[in-house]
Amino acid sequence: MKGFGRRTRGAVFKRPASETLHKSGVEASAQHRPPETIARAGEGDETAMRVCDERRFKDGNRTSSEQRPSMGQDVQKGRRTEIEFLNGFVVREGAKIGLSCAANAVLTDLVKRVERNELSPDPRHITELRLN
Repeated sequence: MKGFGRRTRGAVFKRPASETLHKSGVEASAQHRPPETIARAGEGDETAMRVCDERRFKDGNRTSSEQRPSMGQDVQKGRRTEIEFLNGFVVREGAKIGLSCAANAVLTDLVKRVERNELSPDPRHITELRLN
């Protein structure tokens, strides 16, 4: 959900929580790495995480901090997002095996409400979110 609202790539990476999440090595920029390395990084393998981090930081130097993730672009331009195919999918698959996936359900609902103009795009919808 880092693309939600009006934040640019540079602004998102300045936030400590997103820096922690970003270190998992399992996001869209994980391209050009063997799937096994990405999976091990997601499981916390230090060596695999280092490989993913090195590539991500190298790739980061080729992009602008003013870039906006695709979902942020969609929201900014008033287009329908891919939220239903991402977080909504997680909610539906979780329900099949008895998991509630509350965070994904709330995020999906928030983005759909923004799409319907019931909420204005604002990162506080997510940063102020409390699920417990």
